[in-house]
Amino acid sequence: MSQLPEGALEMSVYSSYTAIFLTSRSKSLLQRSVRSPQSWVKSADHMSIVLGPASDEDLLNRIGAVMGERVELEVDSIGTIANTVIAVRVSQVRPRNGPMVPQTFDTPHITVAYNEPRGIQPAYARNIKTWRPLNGGSLVLQGIVGEHQLTTANIVKPVVDKDNVSIGGLVCQRWPSLLGKDIGAAVTAVRRRMREQGVKNLEINRGRISEIVDTLFSNLSVSQSS
Repeated sequence: MSQLPEGALEMSVYSSYTAIFLTSRSKSLLQRSVRSPQSWVKSADHMSIVLGPASDEDLLNRIGAVMGERVELEVDSIGTIANTVIAVRVSQVRPRNGPMVPQTFDTPHITVAYNEPRGIQPAYARNIKTWRPLNGGSLVLQGIVGEHQLTTANIVKPVVDKDNVSIGGLVCQRWPSLLGKDIGAAVTAVRRRMREQGVKNLEINRGRISEIVDTLFSNLSVSQSS
């Protein structure tokens, strides 16, 4: 892979969370079955399992299924926080290995709708403490285990090599009377001479760098005395 130039945008993809994502038919069924205010955002699309990626071993322990597997979810209860969020609780996941109670980082649930105009986010459903049975009984939904991925863009920055030899330290040792900006000016002069002579700032070149520092200050001493 070719290296991007400085200032270019480097795109990267990462897993935000792992979840069971409802099929479009199940999403529509859930939205029809649980009503919400018209101005709210209708979500009803997934049951979160863990934040970030998850291994198949972890998924088997939590939901009895692996990445990409199609499963059934039984939802039996509804929970609300007034003027904030509505969710349904997932009581059971039914993978091909048999039903089990999902083990997630909070109460297994699907956020149905949330009051975005008020600044609410779907994750606020984690704060629901009270659940009541759904009118008409439980619903059986279908979904697929997967990851929610996001793309980020970062500006490629120049690679700055870390100095192995402290030029400032050598300058101060050679001429301890220098202060502040004079030290900076001396370091700049040493770096310039190193570039001219093709000397890299490596520990193996400490002797040559010291010679450049000594030569610089010898020249300064001669010019100041004349």
